[in-house]
Amino acid sequence: MRPALPDRGFAIRAALLVAALAAAVLLLRGAAQVLPLGLPLAVALLGVLLVPGLACARVLGVDEQLEAPVLLAAAIPLGCAVWCLALMAALIVGLPLTALAVLVGLACAVALAASTPRIHTSGSGAQLAGVAASGALMAVLASRYETVLHGDALFHAGRVRKLLDLPHLTLSGLSSVWHGSPHAGYVVPVLHAIEAVAIRITGSEPSAAYSSLAPGCALLLPLAAYALGSAAAGRPVGAAAAFLACWDALARGSLEVVQQPPEFTFYVLIPALLALLAATARGGFDRRLSRAVLLGVLAVTLIHASYTVLVLACVAGVVIVMLRGWRLLAASVALTGVIYGVIWAVALRGGTRLPRPPVLDTVYVVVHGNPVIARAGWMLDGRPEIAVGVLAVVPLMLLFRRRHAVPAAIMGAALVLCSFPWVPALLTSVLGYGQVKRFPRSGLPWALTAAIVVVEVAAVAGGRMAVPAALAVAVASLGYQAYVPEGDPLTFAIAALTVAGVAVSAWPAMRGRNARMNAAAPAALGAVVLLAAALIAGSVRAQRSEVVSDLRHGPGVSQAQPRLPEPVIGFFRQHDGAPFPVVLAESYIGYQLAGEATVYPMALPLERARGEPRNMPAARKRAVNIALEPGTSPAARAAILDRFHVRYLLVNTKTTPRAVAALSADPGLREVFRYGDWAAFARRR
Repeated sequence: MRPALPDRGFAIRAALLVAALAAAVLLLRGAAQVLPLGLPLAVALLGVLLVPGLACARVLGVDEQLEAPVLLAAAIPLGCAVWCLALMAALIVGLPLTALAVLVGLACAVALAASTPRIHTSGSGAQLAGVAASGALMAVLASRYETVLHGDALFHAGRVRKLLDLPHLTLSGLSSVWHGSPHAGYVVPVLHAIEAVAIRITGSEPSAAYSSLAPGCALLLPLAAYALGSAAAGRPVGAAAAFLACWDALARGSLEVVQQPPEFTFYVLIPALLALLAATARGGFDRRLSRAVLLGVLAVTLIHASYTVLVLACVAGVVIVMLRGWRLLAASVALTGVIYGVIWAVALRGGTRLPRPPVLDTVYVVVHGNPVIARAGWMLDGRPEIAVGVLAVVPLMLLFRRRHAVPAAIMGAALVLCSFPWVPALLTSVLGYGQVKRFPRSGLPWALTAAIVVVEVAAVAGGRMAVPAALAVAVASLGYQAYVPEGDPLTFAIAALTVAGVAVSAWPAMRGRNARMNAAAPAALGAVVLLAAALIAGSVRAQRSEVVSDLRHGPGVSQAQPRLPEPVIGFFRQHDGAPFPVVLAESYIGYQLAGEATVYPMALPLERARGEPRNMPAARKRAVNIALEPGTSPAARAAILDRFHVRYLLVNTKTTPRAVAALSADPGLREVFRYGDWAAFARRR
């Protein structure tokens, strides 16, 4: 029998899609030359992320099961999962990023052309329009937070540069140091690769473009929050959740860094994945939807490994109250365990342990010298809307079990990680204080439960009572802000509520009573928005001056150390072709330079190298100090330079004047660049 030939219609559709993708790339490349960079970069980022996600949804067959807003949100973790699998393959084979992007684009075209769309668009027009308008507003606001590279952005921009400039992708090539081990948090730098492809499409300079990625990521924030609320408890809850989440990101200044993996994961990726989880629970843990959730777990684990703990807790909470989905939970735990094992093997095993910062008493309640639970002040952060989300867990379990048990389980399970006795201390010993401290401040899906409370109040109060109810909520919010009861009593009260929520969830499950997901009570959208605005009245009063100042003038950038001037950066960009040079400099200089040019610094600040223990960060810093010491002999200095394959040395003549004199007198070095207080030396060959 002769093999079946491809359908002619399929070939035509695939060719048209490939042509459309190529035309879009050319159009965006041209638009980046005449428009503000943030606009074409946002469109490129959406395409790079959502097109593979929609193609993956088509292949899995879940596009026909999800409403349009939830499908678009689900495309975020699914798109990340596609890039996870593709990037892992590229690292094994050694493909360059551009070739990988072309292959992913061709695969998406084939997947989308294989069958006709099965998307449910009826009744979604108003939802999509509202989400699009909210996303556009958040993108505009995020554009006001664009700053020069500083802080963690230097690290992430450096990863993006290496992805773009490496002729062949390898783990050692993507390391912070020459032939080093990967960073434990970003062994497979998936989000960096997505952003790098978007930057390559626009043809922009990577370091200059990195801050301009924030508007594109902020555009997705309302979509993820709305999808979570609507999938879990109906459209009014989705609208309120989006409103609350957007304000939270704005008030906390997170729009400045939303393109970085931690904030992107908490504000966009995890809510989108939880929306997919809620839809999966609503569908009775359909096998196709469960596979999609598992791919989302893969994406979160590779983009920021420690935050998968939050996702696994939420999956466990939903499975317990639904009494279904045990295979999904087991598969998620197993997948996470395998990835954690690989991360330990390639990035942590045999590494030099660095001292960890102490567990601060302002974050944990210390009982007999042991950290027990997170303080209320750290979890609530002076925001009454989060208090509503926390306090609502048990009532939603008890009073609206058939309606809101699943979203309450999502919130309650995440709350366990932050306030259940001894759990925060246990997680701190495993993941480190720096990761666990973020769970309560950004990881709690509080906007979901707070939105449910707002919708229920609006439904019970009715249209006529909306204004009086909103006034009462606003007064309570302002009163909370005036007198914030965030001492030990509230801390232990939150712990007690968490324990009660676990008991309320577990007892019916032990008796074999599963929960069902029903729509939220009908409520007028105007009343919901009014009550949500009233709920944040206290935090608006407290944060408005800072928010207005940042939007008008941009956020302040503190710089304790001298900043590299543009001529110095320009010199190294002219000399950073593959193989990328190793530069010996003080650790703060090397860290800045690695974010602005494609180089390998010999040493990094210790606080920036905690995820790279196998790269001997402390020993490297000591070696830099010895090499710059005036009393070091040329032979000893040459031995250090040979050991670490150093090609250039960069020093600040003001902060290290004696080092400049010593390097100038070294016969094995020659000065190749000087600008103001900066001097660069190269080794003589």
